Amino acid sequence: MCSGLFTILVLFVLESHFFFLGYTHFLLSIGMGLALLAIAEKILRNLPKPPVLWLLLYVCGTITLYLTHSYGLAVFTIAVTIRMLWLPSKDRRSLVIACFLVFLPPLLVGIQKLANPSSIETFWTYFAPRTELLNRFEEPFFRFEKPLDRVFALAHLITLLILARTFRSQSFSSNEFRFHTTLFACFILLFLSLPVGSMKAWDVDTRVLLPAMVFLVFALTPAQSARIAKFSGPAVGVFLLTSLVAAVQLVFCEQKLMQADSRLEGLMEVLAIVPPAQKLLMVDADSYRYDPTPHQVSWYVLEQKGMIPSLFSAETDAPFSYFHVKEKLPTPPSKWYLEGKFHEFLQHLPTYDFVIANRPLVLPPEVASQLRVVVENESGALYERLR
Repeated sequence: MCSGLFTILVLFVLESHFFFLGYTHFLLSIGMGLALLAIAEKILRNLPKPPVLWLLLYVCGTITLYLTHSYGLAVFTIAVTIRMLWLPSKDRRSLVIACFLVFLPPLLVGIQKLANPSSIETFWTYFAPRTELLNRFEEPFFRFEKPLDRVFALAHLITLLILARTFRSQSFSSNEFRFHTTLFACFILLFLSLPVGSMKAWDVDTRVLLPAMVFLVFALTPAQSARIAKFSGPAVGVFLLTSLVAAVQLVFCEQKLMQADSRLEGLMEVLAIVPPAQKLLMVDADSYRYDPTPHQVSWYVLEQKGMIPSLFSAETDAPFSYFHVKEKLPTPPSKWYLEGKFHEFLQHLPTYDFVIANRPLVLPPEVASQLRVVVENESGALYERLR
């Protein structure tokens, strides 16, 4: 039974668009945060004199998590803070250690903010009311075709509910159950509060659904899970059904990925023509939600020592900015072409030497007169700015 729930969780992660779109650092940070939470649990259970080795692992792990991804650090900070509601010992030494566990992650952020204090003000300006919450709940399952993805999401929900219903050994009054359900509720509330995007980071709200799913599975898992050796009859059927749905979905995704690969190869042929050490602007001319081509221009920085905008988070005044560039390149809004904001593009065009797009552009005369077509194919086009 426990294995069945964790299989559902694994399939959810593998099929969610976080894994599918390559949110590698985000997924890694969530896993690291869970590992650090286990270390914190080990420390708390050995209060008031925890092993020094576990404290050192906690410090090193927190610093590593901070450098990996800010979202994982935030999730971990929330989890370890809520864990203190069930502190096993409340003597002075234990409270000091607990405060250290809680305040170390935000302390790292505070130290970093001393070098870039303006980003805090910028961050809060992105919190605003939004609509279409139902669509956002479904978002982690969406890839290419919403109707089909909605069926897969519903299948996961039904199987999770059926498996949870079969549990009889779970104690709903245990501290573990209360802790995990509190975290689940907390992350759902965060989902309802966070914006869709912030400072060129997207899916800010739906990312909390992943840790919410994780802690929901933990809440439904019996504390004596290690003693459960095999599935019951209904669980076997649900497990097989979910695996079949996952297999069908992955086959469908493979076909779409093969199509995306051909587009990426065509764009790389265009990118290879750009001379070294130039300033290059990428134009997203495709309205498709999950087009991987806009990120492909990053190879130009690695292979040709060129420059592209928004290479590091510091350029967007993000709250977590580790690296900076000497010359910050101004850039028009990411969807300026699709929204027809050509005047904003013309304001930033003099900064760049070349413009690359993920499909040939249809430009008005005042814009077309500023550019020369270098090469075009079905996957993209390269333009040189006329001086």
